Amino acid sequence: MRVFVLMLQNYALLQQRGIGSSHLSLPSTKTTILQTLPTMKFIGFLLFIIILLTGFSMLIFLALFVGYWLTLLGLERVMPDRIYKWLEGAKR
Repeated sequence: MRVFVLMLQNYALLQQRGIGSSHLSLPSTKTTILQTLPTMKFIGFLLFIIILLTGFSMLIFLALFVGYWLTLLGLERVMPDRIYKWLEGAKR
């Protein structure tokens, strides 16, 4: 109970000094936010570029890999003997 009374006294003291939650006045906050805004925009832009390039590189890889894979499947179906000889030569 004593802790609760002390908390109320501290809250009343802060309200008298004008430091309560309703009287928050931080003049330096606006200038700090305005100064960090271009930096945050630049970091966001870099993050967007990294995500975009990662996505497109994955798409390019998949397109090339699937094309290569389908080509080998088609060649194996049309002329399987040549493909097996070619693949055996590539292993060595």
